Amino acid sequence: AALENPEIAKGINILKGKVTYKAVAEAFGLEYWPLESLL
Repeated sequence: AALENPEIAKGINILKGKVTYKAVAEAFGLEYWPLESLL
């Protein structure tokens, strides 16, 4: 669904245990993963 609907994709912060929201990753000192690389 996230591939077909960008509004859904915007709401995903973590997928498969990886942080997909850059600001969250930076705030907690975690590695950022682009959402597209995990779909």
